[in-house]
Amino acid sequence: MPKQLYEVNRESKDDVVPLANSLSTRQIKEAFDAWVELDSLIEPRVSNSKVAQQIYDLLGHSMLTATALNHLKDFLLSDSTHQKKERLFQRLHHFYLNWCEGLYIENASSENWPKHKVVQMKAVGVQIGLIQVDIYAGLNVIILLFKLHFYSQREESQDKDVLSGFNPCGDPSTEDFDCDKLLRIISYSRTASPNLFRDTVGCHLAGADLRKANLCGVDLMGVDLSYANLESTDLSRADLNKANLSEANLSLANLRHANVRRAKLYKANLKGADLSKSDLVFSDFSHADLSNADLHLAYLRRANLSDANLYKLRLTCATLSYSDLSRANLAKANLNFADMSGVKVRFANLEDILSNQETVWTGIKYVKTAKNLPHFLRNQFGIS
Repeated sequence: MPKQLYEVNRESKDDVVPLANSLSTRQIKEAFDAWVELDSLIEPRVSNSKVAQQIYDLLGHSMLTATALNHLKDFLLSDSTHQKKERLFQRLHHFYLNWCEGLYIENASSENWPKHKVVQMKAVGVQIGLIQVDIYAGLNVIILLFKLHFYSQREESQDKDVLSGFNPCGDPSTEDFDCDKLLRIISYSRTASPNLFRDTVGCHLAGADLRKANLCGVDLMGVDLSYANLESTDLSRADLNKANLSEANLSLANLRHANVRRAKLYKANLKGADLSKSDLVFSDFSHADLSNADLHLAYLRRANLSDANLYKLRLTCATLSYSDLSRANLAKANLNFADMSGVKVRFANLEDILSNQETVWTGIKYVKTAKNLPHFLRNQFGIS
């Protein structure tokens, strides 16, 4: 990824060509096998430069499709040793780090592999740009790293706690962590196609480690972030419309002004998250943990908050009209100035909620079944 293009947002009309044929996937599998082989001195048989050349050759002309990844899945989930899987991860990760620094596309020597690929494609009558080749190769490697990370972290995987984890921004606990790296990659990918990252990498983010990443304003509409670790991630003003965040860790995440409309947040961890002024209409927060979160001025009309933990949740000035709060725990939640009209509170826990004269409670449903119903609501609805 060339440094001078870090902040570029130029749009292109170039079509994204999918990589799906069986010949290509077979060659990729063969390359994987070669990359993890060691010689008699326990050194890699294939040099880092050769790995880079093969990555551009195999992955630089198009994007991996779900079909291609299914063919590769057997290799990534194979019974090969942990050491081989770790070596494959390290070879791909080494390429990724160099790619982020622009070391391949800016190489002035004869080993400019992106340029080699462009020449090769032109020789067979295919017109493709240098930057496009670089982007395809880099994003495909990112997809493979995310997949290796996801498969190794599954509960039934024997590789859990054995393989290195992948956070595209680095290790958040180290000084080398770069919270803006993924944002720059997304910006760079737009030079090939406006929504290339979202439409190609976005469906492979399940279980991704994106802790503390800066994703402010990023278009993540419809992406799969289920089980992802987004702790302390900046998603302010991001578009997460229809995104799948089921069982994701969003504790202490910044979602201010974010579009989370119709998103799936089933069993998500949102402890201490900032969702103030966010659009959460029709979103599914069932069984989610929103304790101590901030939803000041949030718009939650018709949201599903059934069975959610809303302990000490700040809902001041929020709109929750016609939302489902069945069996939710609202103990000590701050509802001052909130619009609660038409909400369902079937068996909800309303112990010690904060409410003032400006809080709207008209038309709430199943109020008689609510637990620890405060006196002002008993009086308002004539319940003895």
